[in-house]
Amino acid sequence: MLFSRAYSATWLVHAQTPALRRNPRLVVPALGTAIAVPAEGARKLEALLQAIELATGVNTPADLRRWLHQMADRDERRARFNQRRV
Repeated sequence: MLFSRAYSATWLVHAQTPALRRNPRLVVPALGTAIAVPAEGARKLEALLQAIELATGVNTPADLRRWLHQMADRDERRARFNQRRV
């Protein structure tokens, strides 16, 4: 959870620095939306990764994206299960 917050903070700097982006008109809203995602952990990292790919033009390996998506789904299932137990 803390990693996703730190990762968000790093990319907030990129969102505020036009020279660091490939296409500022597309990238700023995408990064802003990803940073504002209320989720934590893997789901937030997944949103940030998508925005970063758009910002930099660098594609993340499909296996990594698939794994991150699976972890985000697992985290959400676990959270729902824990809410029912309370």
